[in-house]
Amino acid sequence: MPLAFKTRLLLLSVMAAAYWALIFTLTHVPLSFPGPVGSLDKLQHGSAFFGLAVLLCSAYGAWRPHDTLGYIWVFIAIAAYGAIDEITQGFVPYRYPDFFDWLADVGGAAVGVGLMFLVAAFWPARAAAAAAVASADVKTR
Repeated sequence: MPLAFKTRLLLLSVMAAAYWALIFTLTHVPLSFPGPVGSLDKLQHGSAFFGLAVLLCSAYGAWRPHDTLGYIWVFIAIAAYGAIDEITQGFVPYRYPDFFDWLADVGGAAVGVGLMFLVAAFWPARAAAAAAVASADVKTR
């Protein structure tokens, strides 16, 4: 594997893991807001999971370019994590599970995964470079 490929894969993987840990931590900190939470709550959920989807798809795309099924598995993993995240919030003071928060999570993930799928499918320079790296890796084995 070329060094640049390994570096990019490692960097994207570390960024995705750090971001995932950050949103997990933030959703499990006991916070109490004065009054009802505004409508921005769903936008925050969708945005957070959009970011997670983009980072995970970027890391996955660096590892396995042009694998359509992989994007579906990334989406399924994020949707499952969103459900687990919402359920475990019930154990944190001042937090509660909300089905509509999970729907916002899944919506953000769907938009992120869909966007990254389109980028991978229709950005020829990225696709050609990824294919070259993948074929170089196969030839060196």
